[in-house]
Amino acid sequence: MILPEKIGIMFDGWTNNGIHFVELFGIYQTVHKSRNLVLLAFSPFEDRSTQSANVHVRFFEDVLESYNKNVQNILFISGDNCSTNKKIANDLDLPLVGCASHRLNLAVNDLISLSSVLVNQIHTIVIMMRTYKNRGKLAKLEIFC
Repeated sequence: MILPEKIGIMFDGWTNNGIHFVELFGIYQTVHKSRNLVLLAFSPFEDRSTQSANVHVRFFEDVLESYNKNVQNILFISGDNCSTNKKIANDLDLPLVGCASHRLNLAVNDLISLSSVLVNQIHTIVIMMRTYKNRGKLAKLEIFC
């Protein structure tokens, strides 16, 4: 596969049974202005003792080398907003296009933590409403029809 001179990369990682896997995609625009997303690599890390930013960067370098590219060909990085990914972007002096879903999750958690007493009270009530007896009493109120 031939990649254009400049690409973005998108990646994510996860650990399963003690093995850390990473997938790496290349993102680029075609001459017809459409976006292409191609899987460049899917691999476990050889070194199971670390998932550091340096290990990720070496992985990127190794993968890009097989496409005759290097990190200077990268325009941006897309990944979740974890500290490792922020360090990767900082080390490579590239913008990190963070995950909107992750940012939303962080914002919701912040909001919930501000109202943790109320959230815990609601949770307790919902648990109490699960019983057959309490569901019957609630049904008699006819407020949820």
